[in-house]
Amino acid sequence: MSEGTAKSGPSLRRFAYYLLVVVIVVCVAFFLIGRYQMGKAERIRLDAEVKLTQATVYIADDTMQNALAAQRDVSNRNWGSARQAMASVVEGVSVMEQIAPKDMSSQIADLKRKAINAQTAVAENSNESLGLIADALQVLQKIKERPLTG
Repeated sequence: MSEGTAKSGPSLRRFAYYLLVVVIVVCVAFFLIGRYQMGKAERIRLDAEVKLTQATVYIADDTMQNALAAQRDVSNRNWGSARQAMASVVEGVSVMEQIAPKDMSSQIADLKRKAINAQTAVAENSNESLGLIADALQVLQKIKERPLTG
């Protein structure tokens, strides 16, 4: 019987060795697959962020056109039309607030504050309306000038 146990000893060690090698190979394979998937996820995230930035810039352009219309209407003392244009500006800012990437959040918050101040001034037929609309236009211009690549 001692001969049988002597034979099974090396074969058990060999099995354990092969098992260890298989476990190491499987772990390395999972590591490489995970690394590949993380890289892929990062590329998808960056692509999505670029697309959100593009959408935000597109909406900023439309919002800027409404702000320019409001500015023109205030200059012509057409307060009703200016109110409608400023409502469209605030609506555009709200959409931008929802879709803008996180790194644009402070710019959008600044724009929102300035757009609401301008809207309030226009609603009150204030002489400060033109200056407040100009402040919002400056922020919109900065958003439009943002690079669109990631």
